[in-house]
Amino acid sequence: MKLIVYSNNMAKSQNVAKMGQTWLIIARSWRKNHTNMTRRELALEYFPEKPPVEAVRNLRRWIARCPDLVGELNALHLPYLKSKNLTVRQVRIIKDYLGDP
Repeated sequence: MKLIVYSNNMAKSQNVAKMGQTWLIIARSWRKNHTNMTRRELALEYFPEKPPVEAVRNLRRWIARCPDLVGELNALHLPYLKSKNLTVRQVRIIKDYLGDP
């Protein structure tokens, strides 16, 4: 993500147009990384070429093979294995450990 900061000395029309584009990019990026997701949506980000059932199965295997990730998800006291939806915090933790898809 490219963040551009403009000084107040720029022409007002340029500043508004450029800042509008920048904020739109930031908002899209933020929304993508800070929303609730289903397990299927998250799994398909990591395995786009697989059918949804296989993608979810593979994501569950990846999570199970990372004991630190499992420990941190268990520390939240929220179900993640059987639940269909993942919270923002769960998604962020999974992406921190497994990397961005």
